[in-house]
Amino acid sequence: MTQEPHTSFKLNIPLSLKDRLSEAAERSGRSLTSEIITRLQASLSLADDNGFDFTYEAMERMILDIVARGTEELEGRVYVLEEIAKGRDPHNRDD
Repeated sequence: MTQEPHTSFKLNIPLSLKDRLSEAAERSGRSLTSEIITRLQASLSLADDNGFDFTYEAMERMILDIVARGTEELEGRVYVLEEIAKGRDPHNRDD
């Protein structure tokens, strides 16, 4: 698998933020660099307009979408359980 080219640059961040990132990296089993890259990529995937709209509204839309999909999945599971409890085959709606 071909890796994307990398570059390096100096980044000044507050020591408390670096400490938090280091702790998160340790918990996730990643290097500090990998943790920072993972988190930056995640933040851009939350954004609209190719990463230029990293706003609370964009995050809210994403969260609401996740909740809606989760709700639909749960409704399907509840239906299956209800049908099983009634002694019906949940995959055959002709019962």
